[in-house]
Amino acid sequence: MQHTHILIIGAGMAGTRFAMQYAKSRLSAHSGLGIDSQGEQSQDEFAITLINSEPYAGYNRIMLSPVLAGEKRFAEIYLFSQEEYANHNITVKTGCTVSDINLAAHQVITDSGETIDYDKLVFATGSTPFILPLPNHTAKGVMGFRTKADVDAMLDIAKTNHNGKKSPKCLVIGGGLLGLEAANALVQQGAKVTVVHGAGYLLNRQLDKTAADLLQTYFENKGIEFVLNANSQAICVDEDNQVTGLTYTDNVDTSIPAKTIDSDCIIMTVGVRPNIALAQQVGITCERGILVDNQMRTHTPDVYAIGECVQFDNQLFGLVAPVYEQANILLHTLNEQPGSISPVFSIQPTATKLKVSGVALFSAGDIDVSHDCEQLIYQDPSHSIYQKITVKDDRILSAVLYGDVQEGGWFFELIQNQQDISAIKDKLLFGKAFCEELLAG
Repeated sequence: MQHTHILIIGAGMAGTRFAMQYAKSRLSAHSGLGIDSQGEQSQDEFAITLINSEPYAGYNRIMLSPVLAGEKRFAEIYLFSQEEYANHNITVKTGCTVSDINLAAHQVITDSGETIDYDKLVFATGSTPFILPLPNHTAKGVMGFRTKADVDAMLDIAKTNHNGKKSPKCLVIGGGLLGLEAANALVQQGAKVTVVHGAGYLLNRQLDKTAADLLQTYFENKGIEFVLNANSQAICVDEDNQVTGLTYTDNVDTSIPAKTIDSDCIIMTVGVRPNIALAQQVGITCERGILVDNQMRTHTPDVYAIGECVQFDNQLFGLVAPVYEQANILLHTLNEQPGSISPVFSIQPTATKLKVSGVALFSAGDIDVSHDCEQLIYQDPSHSIYQKITVKDDRILSAVLYGDVQEGGWFFELIQNQQDISAIKDKLLFGKAFCEELLAG
């Protein structure tokens, strides 16, 4: 029986999910292999090795915000246990970095000098936070929000400076999803937080200004301050190269002199960049990300890529839904039987939710489209409820919901299916149950 060794570089959400899916599929297809009747590991036709540069493997990065806020313990956000890896022929090497790859020999070389053979190689190297190249951007106290180490660093600042003397001053650059989650968590840890955002309103890629204003009011009531239309200029430091603040100018009125905000740390949440340095080093075709086809194959034989390091159809991917779909597609690709037809990856609409307790927010579709469109709007200011559906040619293009999001899943389904809603268009905002009853009548 042929033995297949899958080697995965990166044990984040994409890499670990694919590893476990693949292992389960092989063990299910060949019942009796993997674990014998005495519970001992038996020889199987496959093995999987996960290599991760972090000292931790397979944790849910989406849940780092609740960990930072103190709502969850880090141990609670692991995707799989060590026993699950062992029971599925998966070897996990943490704190280990791949320094080189011999593509011709099908071997990877780690930073410790170990050489590991593979049959199939999967890049799941993820991405790193983009740090604005401002003056003093390498100063102490400048960080991203991506890893457990980032969370630990922010918690250290909160604990060091709080201590009943003063609240630490934290500045978040970027008023997107991650920036708002970081700001909210830091406030819960006792910090004084200011969010600096380049656009005129928060979450400008997911919301319109009306919904964004409601969201901003919610956070302001929690003590978070906002500086909008801000163009960050330089990071201020002391003689020890420790952050002391940020200088910025106004994006709209350039006649306003530069201002400075005092801060003990600066968290940058202004996007990520795919980790492609290793792939580029060994000659795998890359542009902004590692180029793959619709079956997650790179241009190099026996080499595949999934997750945030991937570029497909000129797009990059940062949300969990397409990343998990890529893992599923690769599973079918590697398990493909002669004559069978495997599913292929395609870009689908995505939905956005904010992971902050007390905030009900939903956004889906292309919110920037407005030309020749109808807008269906419901507002209840007394309860901070706002809903807007954008329609064109009797199809829903986008949905923005704040305060009441219970119909978000239904609207998203209508967007995905591009369903003709002409018969219920005027009643859409009454909800799914009402519309279905209307159609049935």
